[in-house]
Amino acid sequence: MGLAFALAPAPAASARVALVATGTPELALLDVSTDQVVTRLALPAPSTAVAVDSEGARGFVAAGATIVSLDVNERTESGRVEGGGPPVTGLAVSPDGARLYAVQGDRLRLRRTDTLALVASVGLQGRGRALGLGRSGRVAAVVLDGG
Repeated sequence: MGLAFALAPAPAASARVALVATGTPELALLDVSTDQVVTRLALPAPSTAVAVDSEGARGFVAAGATIVSLDVNERTESGRVEGGGPPVTGLAVSPDGARLYAVQGDRLRLRRTDTLALVASVGLQGRGRALGLGRSGRVAAVVLDGG
């Protein structure tokens, strides 16, 4: 399994960081100016996907069936939700930052970013892998196993 990255723009007083899903039970926050890991966040399972809102303030990491939200500027966990079932393999944040899309097995789940509460769940025609979100946030494309 490869690494997954999400870049978080930095506020003026702190370094710009990338969230790195390492495939291990931790999330690495990498300072992009020095290529040094500045923080590691322990996770309940191997990290498989990351996403950051357009402001770079709120990040998300998938760890098994768990999604963890974090305050990127403070570099601390701000919430988590256990989704049950298969691991989450793809994440994306809507352009307005209000919704988190998560591919989990044969479902595309839509969650609120502030509470991680489930808003909707849509069946897929197979097991999902990667996720892409259109600019409007109204269209999502999911890559399925086997094409």
